[in-house]
Amino acid sequence: MNPPVARCGMRFAPRGWFGFLLAYALVALAWAQPSAFAIRTAATDKTTGLSGYQDASGAWAIAPQFRSAGDFDHGLALVERADGASLLIDEHGNTLREGVEAALWVSLPTMTEAKFSEGLLALRDQASGKVGFVDAQGRWAIRPRFVDAFEFHEGLAAVRLRKDGPVGFIDRRGSIVIAAKFGTRFRSPPRFSEGLAAVGLNDLWPRTNLDPPGKLGFIDRRGRWVIAPIYSNGEDFTNGRAKVWQGERDFEIVRPAR
Repeated sequence: MNPPVARCGMRFAPRGWFGFLLAYALVALAWAQPSAFAIRTAATDKTTGLSGYQDASGAWAIAPQFRSAGDFDHGLALVERADGASLLIDEHGNTLREGVEAALWVSLPTMTEAKFSEGLLALRDQASGKVGFVDAQGRWAIRPRFVDAFEFHEGLAAVRLRKDGPVGFIDRRGSIVIAAKFGTRFRSPPRFSEGLAAVGLNDLWPRTNLDPPGKLGFIDRRGRWVIAPIYSNGEDFTNGRAKVWQGERDFEIVRPAR
């Protein structure tokens, strides 16, 4: 199934920030419709020790044949074959792509696995070690060329171009639209929410005692500071508010008027 695309057939298509919010609201509503995907629950066969997928009745929909099996996400799942090969499969058990694994974003002390978002899924190509994005059919929509990449949110995804390098953002064509110049160590993966992304002026957790402490602020879709980097850490905006830290003290800030 192709990802829904918000389209406005009106001659008076809304412009500016309101138009942007309307477009992404339409996308969100489309993805929120009742799922057309069959129920597939990972389960392990007690006799063989291999994993497969059961349907809603508990019957095997995909026979137990995998060393490990991940959850389905929009009709896609990552599995490990008995011979150790890593595969991307569809809900019928068909192999869509071999030699790929989950893209993990390291935000010490946690690692977050990228999920299917806005019609694309970040995956790491095992041969090259680089991350790209596949569509709902498992086809490369953005070829693997990033050291790290996370989910698309509001049309942009965070990427790194080199190991432990700074963070930038790409659009759905894979073009870098915000230069990679922001700190790499965040409380959570950097992503846009309500038009802003929490990023570091530099690394928030210094690598050595000689490095200065990092500062976090919020940028807009052009990479401009909307909220100056004066915080020691912070979270995404939700309903116009975001939790931030200054030292050990945490409190909420309000999103500036658009």
